[in-house]
Amino acid sequence: MTSHLPNTSGIYIIESTLTNKVYVGSSKNIRKRAYMHFYFLNKNQHHSKRLQSFINKHGGASISVRVLS
Repeated sequence: MTSHLPNTSGIYIIESTLTNKVYVGSSKNIRKRAYMHFYFLNKNQHHSKRLQSFINKHGGASISVRVLS
């Protein structure tokens, strides 16, 4: 899910394909940061309780990650 993302810095969005709600973040390495988001989401230990709750309820297939800049 993260292999299409660049290894560069920038701003990214994790977006629900069901509700169009978004999580916006920035990182020095977008691919690595997105990987870490999914790692912690899969372990049910993500720092964003809203994002974790959404994933627990709807699953990971209902979100997408894209780069803004």
